[in-house]
Amino acid sequence: MINEVFIKHLGVSIESWLNYISAVGREYVLSESSIKLPLAEFIGTKIADTEAVKLEYLHPFFFMKRFDLYLERTVNDINYKTAFEFKYIKDASTLDKVEKQRIFNDLMRLYYFKKYTDGSCKVYFLICGTQYEFEQSFQKIPTYISSIEPRADSPKEEVKISGFYTEWFKFDYKDSEQTIQLNIGEGSVHKSFYTDFF
Repeated sequence: MINEVFIKHLGVSIESWLNYISAVGREYVLSESSIKLPLAEFIGTKIADTEAVKLEYLHPFFFMKRFDLYLERTVNDINYKTAFEFKYIKDASTLDKVEKQRIFNDLMRLYYFKKYTDGSCKVYFLICGTQYEFEQSFQKIPTYISSIEPRADSPKEEVKISGFYTEWFKFDYKDSEQTIQLNIGEGSVHKSFYTDFF
């Protein structure tokens, strides 16, 4: 069964692989496509049925759209389905309008797969890149550790969040889901991305 510990190990494995590639001076091979293979290999070392791992798997609900990585296994008569989408941030690519649309489209395709798939289903979106790239696009988004709540007597600080991706990636420590309001006004910077997806 795919569990949270396994997913954390998956994250550590890709971090180790990216650090190795960087250490040997081969950053030029890094892209969204290049991180699929080591992750598929890692999963293959953890499960007996390597045929269950699929790269570029056709999305069941969207014509000619594919998941970067897909895993489907049956354990104890339960069918487990897991879909992955990856992004590799390079040269401030996430600041580009086309890449912003691609990220939103990936998130929505994962959402529809999760919502309309029968049985046990999990979806993951993994962003990789240098610390500098994260600071430019994602570092302004607050993150919380789900098992730790603020002390009752701690002063309440208003967290100011900014950045284009905040709406899509901020998660409250008490809630494991992020709600995106698609019916937003014309003045929103996100409106065109929502409209273009549909």
